[in-house]
This record gives sequence, structure tokens and C-alpha cells, in this order.
Amino acid sequence: TISSVVRSKYDAMILQVNRRFTSGLQFQTSYTYAKASDNGQISQTFTTGNGVLDPNNLALEQGRSNFEFRHRFVANAVWQPNYFKDSSPIVRAIFSDYTLSPIISVFSGRPYTGFVVGNGPCTFGSGLGGIVCASGTNRAFFLPRNAFAQPRTVNVDFRISRRFGIREGMKVEVLAEAFNLFNHLNVTDVNATMFTISGTNLNLSSTFGSARAAGNTLLRERQVQFGVRFEF
Repeated sequence: TISSVVRSKYDAMILQVNRRFTSGLQFQTSYTYAKASDNGQISQTFTTGNGVLDPNNLALEQGRSNFEFRHRFVANAVWQPNYFKDSSPIVRAIFSDYTLSPIISVFSGRPYTGFVVGNGPCTFGSGLGGIVCASGTNRAFFLPRNAFAQPRTVNVDFRISRRFGIREGMKVEVLAEAFNLFNHLNVTDVNATMFTISGTNLNLSSTFGSARAAGNTLLRERQVQFGVRFEF
């Protein structure tokens, strides 16, 4: 078992804009450009993914961090329209006291490594297989770790609510919330098998990079919920 101190580097540039208007609109936007590199971040100790190409040269493992998202854009707003404050009582009763709250997030896909599956003709007498004669699945030695990236993630959440005054100090708020409003398909895992070994041949996999999973606990298909809140 080989243990080593992970050498990491993180650089980021963050731009943020906050603005509030007297017309009932306030918003916040931020853009982050980040670069993170290390020589391997594995949460488990004994896995085939823990293998390194050369135990005597861990610098070969230096590459993009598993947690690097190169570009990230987030925007959110809260808008309480007041166009109808001078209208007739009927118009104000229908169109006033609404609050609109969208949240938009777009970020680069998670990096991943192209792996090789199969056993090559190892001649070291160890009886082990794999492309580097160390058994298990390993990456192609002529490509850096985390050289590829999954598709970008796009998500829009939206909330609309309205408050009704009952009497002084008592209000009822009726709301509707949509998560992933446009039902965008967000890929969360891809097929990372880049090559397969057949004898002495290294064959490119036709399914490399194809989507293998979409959605997780944070990124789901469109979901809508309704609620009522009483304030006093």
C-alpha cells in the first residue's frame, strides 16, 4: 500500500454584482473561474482507482482535481412589482403583492479520466494484468489524469408567491415553487472506459463519454410544489 501527501493547487477569480432598485427589484450575480490541480483525491483506500502509473513518480498523477468546476455562473433575483399601486382597487386586488424569485445556475462539467479495461501481455512474471501490469483498471498512460469533462450543468429554479393581509399583524402567503423549471437533462455520470485490450491491440470504445446517469439528490427532473404559510 502506498500513501502520499496530496499536492494541490487552487486558483480562482470571482466576479460578483449586487444591485437593488427602488422599483422592487434586487438581484445578485456571480461568476467564478477556477483551476484546481492535485495528484489524486480518492475518498476510499483500497480501490482499483487508487492505482498509480509509477509509484516512484507521483508527479505523473498531477492533473485536474476531481472537484474542479472551471466555470460557474449563478444569478438570483427577488422582484415585487409595484406597477399597479396607483390603479383601481380591483386591479390592485388582482395584481398586487406578488413576489417572483428565479435562481439560475450554470457550471462546467466535472472532470473525469479515460480508463483502459482488460489485460495486456505482461511479461514481468508477476501474473498480474492490466495495461501497466498492476491488475485492476487504470488510465491510459499516454493521457493525463482527468483530461476530459462531463457536459455542463444548467438549472433554473423559480418561485412565485402572494401575500394576503387578514388583519394587522396577520398575513397568509400562498406560493408555488418549481425546481429545474425547464426540465433540463443534466448528465451526472458518463462512461469512462476509453479503451479495451484485446490481445496486443488497444481498441477505442465507441461508448466512451456517453451519458450513463442523469440526476442525483441535487439535480433532478422538474419538480413542482405548492404551499401556504401563515404569519402572525
